[in-house]
Amino acid sequence: LRALGARVEAALVVCPDGTPADVATPVLRAAHPIPDERSLAAAAEALRFARGPGDGVLLLLSGGASALLAAPRGLSLEQKAQLTRALQARGAPITAMNAIRRRLSWIKGGGLLRAAAPRPMPTVALRDVLGGAPWDVASGPGLPDPTSDPAARAALEAYAPEHRSLRLYTPCLPLSPAARRARYHEVAGPEDAAAMLATVLRRRGARVELGAPSTAHVEALAAEYQERAARLGVGEAWVRCAEPTLAVPAAAGRGGRSTHLALLVASRPPPGVAFLAGATDGADGSSGTAGAVVTRDTALAGANEALAAYDTAPYLDARGATLRLGPTGINLADVHALYRAS
Repeated sequence: LRALGARVEAALVVCPDGTPADVATPVLRAAHPIPDERSLAAAAEALRFARGPGDGVLLLLSGGASALLAAPRGLSLEQKAQLTRALQARGAPITAMNAIRRRLSWIKGGGLLRAAAPRPMPTVALRDVLGGAPWDVASGPGLPDPTSDPAARAALEAYAPEHRSLRLYTPCLPLSPAARRARYHEVAGPEDAAAMLATVLRRRGARVELGAPSTAHVEALAAEYQERAARLGVGEAWVRCAEPTLAVPAAAGRGGRSTHLALLVASRPPPGVAFLAGATDGADGSSGTAGAVVTRDTALAGANEALAAYDTAPYLDARGATLRLGPTGINLADVHALYRAS
């Protein structure tokens, strides 16, 4: 808004609770990661906005908007919430989740692009999906969907078989008239977040190696990090971006994939090594934190019980290990770092 000034005729902001939004334009709040009634209202307003006056619409998008903008097609809001919980509980990859979401929505999978027709609606995005395609960011409201219906159906059968009777609708396809107006520009992705953290550590004198992005399960990542930590020399650091897989049961306590991973790593690191697992959006699951920084002194009595109950945030909170940043307003997935100080 500051950059474009008077060229902007109208604007609309949708963001999670607590996210700073000091702008002189309507700001709607909605829930994340499970959509609520406010998500319905926000999606309806976004569709109305896209159909409104003006020469075109500029869509500024960050990961997380799949929940913030909910316009369910062929199911109720409660069914959509149940489906989201089922997919999360079985550790469905975000690409599979979004392929399903795009086929159960009036706004995702190019739905917002169609609403803006015949005017152009370029998407400028912060990508939160590791190696993800443009249409994976917030389930692609401004882009056509080239993925296949059979693949989405297979994902539904694999990760939410109790919802297999749902009808999957056709999103905006690449050869449709609306798709020809689609444009995509990526500002930053998870790899940039890891590179920025590496730069900060180097400025503080660390010798840093950047690792490849990972979507592995937290158990596998914890084993890898404990092994890597044992090989670090004094003053060395290892950094990567990641989107770990963690299947969370319905009766889980308060935690997230970053706090869970951090407590797993803290069970067996060598002395002098610290490990950071952080969510760049400032919201690690239901933990109320952005993640944690741990050492071998963090995991004391009761750690296994906290892990078994998926109640890792209170445990780490009590030991002063959690990161409390508040919502950052951006989402570039997670960053992980190991550093050996002595």
